[in-house]
Amino acid sequence: MGALADAEHVKAPTMTRIVQKLEAEGYIVKKVMESDRRNTVVDYTSKAWTALEKSRVNGSRALRNKLSVLSSKEHETLLDAIILLKKMLASEAE
Repeated sequence: MGALADAEHVKAPTMTRIVQKLEAEGYIVKKVMESDRRNTVVDYTSKAWTALEKSRVNGSRALRNKLSVLSSKEHETLLDAIILLKKMLASEAE
């Protein structure tokens, strides 16, 4: 849970509670690694994949609706900002 907590920038006890809740609701399953029984792998269930896909579709639809009211100039400004953000993120990864 430590690596997952680090990746999400939360403390291990917080991640443990999150994982327990997701497991109880049927969104994930935990599996102990055979190679090192001290480690646990968290995997999505089909219920999670279905919810994730539904969320993506709804999010994409909402974003399209918001973007549809922008002017051409605002679209260009947004595209310029996206390009700049990608450059910033790429330089962070180096």
